[in-house]
Amino acid sequence: MFSNNGKISIRQVYRLFLFDFLGVGSLVIPTILARLVGSLGWLCIILGIGMGLVFLALIAYEQSHIRTQNMVMTRIINIVVGVQSILACAFCSKVFVDLVRFSLIPEEKYWLILVIILLTSFYSIKGGIESRARVYEVLFWFVIIPLVIMVVGAIPNIELSRLSLANFIISPGPNPMQENYGAGVSGLLGTLNQGSLVEDVGTIGLYESVRRILEGSYIVFVTCTTLIYVLFLRKSVEKNKQQYFHRAIAKALIQNGVILLVIYLVLVGNFGVRSLSNLRFPIVTLMSTVQITGSFFKRTDALMMGIWFFTMFAIVNINLFYACRLLNHGIISNNNARGKSENEQEKSRKWTLSGTDAEEQSKQDNNLGVDKENIVNWFVLAVVFAISLIFNGQEAIMNKYLSALLYFIVPVLVFIPVAMLFTGCNANELENRCFPMMAAVDYDEEKAKVEFFYTFPKSGINSDNGQETANVAIMPVYDTDFGSARQTYENDLSLDADVNHLKVIILGKKFVERDEEFDLMIETLQMDESIPRNTYVVVVEDAYHYFELNDEMNNDIGSYIETLLEKKQREEDLQLVTVGDLMNQDTNAKENIPYLNINEIPGNN
Repeated sequence: MFSNNGKISIRQVYRLFLFDFLGVGSLVIPTILARLVGSLGWLCIILGIGMGLVFLALIAYEQSHIRTQNMVMTRIINIVVGVQSILACAFCSKVFVDLVRFSLIPEEKYWLILVIILLTSFYSIKGGIESRARVYEVLFWFVIIPLVIMVVGAIPNIELSRLSLANFIISPGPNPMQENYGAGVSGLLGTLNQGSLVEDVGTIGLYESVRRILEGSYIVFVTCTTLIYVLFLRKSVEKNKQQYFHRAIAKALIQNGVILLVIYLVLVGNFGVRSLSNLRFPIVTLMSTVQITGSFFKRTDALMMGIWFFTMFAIVNINLFYACRLLNHGIISNNNARGKSENEQEKSRKWTLSGTDAEEQSKQDNNLGVDKENIVNWFVLAVVFAISLIFNGQEAIMNKYLSALLYFIVPVLVFIPVAMLFTGCNANELENRCFPMMAAVDYDEEKAKVEFFYTFPKSGINSDNGQETANVAIMPVYDTDFGSARQTYENDLSLDADVNHLKVIILGKKFVERDEEFDLMIETLQMDESIPRNTYVVVVEDAYHYFELNDEMNNDIGSYIETLLEKKQREEDLQLVTVGDLMNQDTNAKENIPYLNINEIPGNN
């Protein structure tokens, strides 16, 4: 049975990215490389995939080492990547529609095919990343096996002389990068200028040769820039599997490179550099020439079209998914959260519970948030549709976008993880952290285990750090000791727990009475100093009651207890005990931990 926890496996990550990489690249890269470097396109593929691996390593380093927050940077990144996702989705939709018309229904109207593709993709993203991962996990072998069969079937037609270095670069014609990439990258869609090539094949100067190889490598890398979504996907993987996350993407990138390399060599060997440089979708043309014995495969080209339908749909789908998601988080979520935060702060000053009124208001706020999210999603879909129509009717505009993609947008995307390194803005900030305000530890005699849980602020803006928060609390967990229970709880959370803003730790009376468990907790805190030393510590009768109470309060209970303790310190000269006092093993620190009566919390009198 499938789980429905919003998480995907490492295998699904690998297959998702392989589909995303393979779509546009396998369709358009061979023609472009044939024009730029001839039979040396294989070198460009190797170098381009190498660039992608370096980019992935940069992202992995940033995600592993940077641990600070910057809300403004998060919002900027969400909006910038979201806008690029819209443009990329529109362009990939254009390629997808052209592929359908080129191979199956050339007389059908462009806008009609586009509507069907976009609505289908829009429907599929409603299921979230988990639903999408399941689909492509099932389709994986149905795509890879036919592809291998078709490529193997084309190998007997290869002429080795066409792979010779003598077919290095068409010379001395104009630079294809400028002529068919700036005019632009019309080569991407196969609308190449048929008269631009000079008939003589030879070599050109070293500088020009190196420049073209580097340009071709960069173009290969451009088709892999969906790697930017790695910044946002990691939180969808189970925490205990996240150590394999980047390795799975690297595997997909390398395998994509191997597939492109084999496809390119087979295409050059079958058609030669001159013919390949003038084919619109050479891989589709190649499949129509493959002959498989028997009566089962009569139209191999039609079979192979299914492969590129799935891969092109994957790339359209991922761009539309992140366009909607990132723009919602970049534009809507922060505004909603800020409004909610101000409302919560106003209510918290009264220190009262609102009962059914609060529940009704929460429902209204949730409905309003859903409505705004749907508005943004439909707006994104309409913009993608409009831009794709413009790309189809105004090729000059599309070429300007492609030139901007090469020389401006991709460098900006590459710069994002670099900027995050310098500003301290990391992927954990991108919706991947939560901020517990209270930790609770108790001992369950029936289970003979230590109980642990956090409580979190309500959805809104954390007043301590300005970070957008969400109520991600889960049920308490039970384990053999404090350290194990805390680790189990944090592993089960959907986000990384940042305890830098922890207000108070409540200790159940039964736990405190067990000297062995209490001393083991102190040893654990001394070895792992992630919990701030100035965090207050109190003893309560039963910690679980505070877990239930937190859901009923307008403000988080951790902040309330902190305020209550400081008030008692001022007015009643109460001696407070902190985590630092316990870690320093101050004399009588354990005996001096104040006792908190649950009746002191509003609504429990």
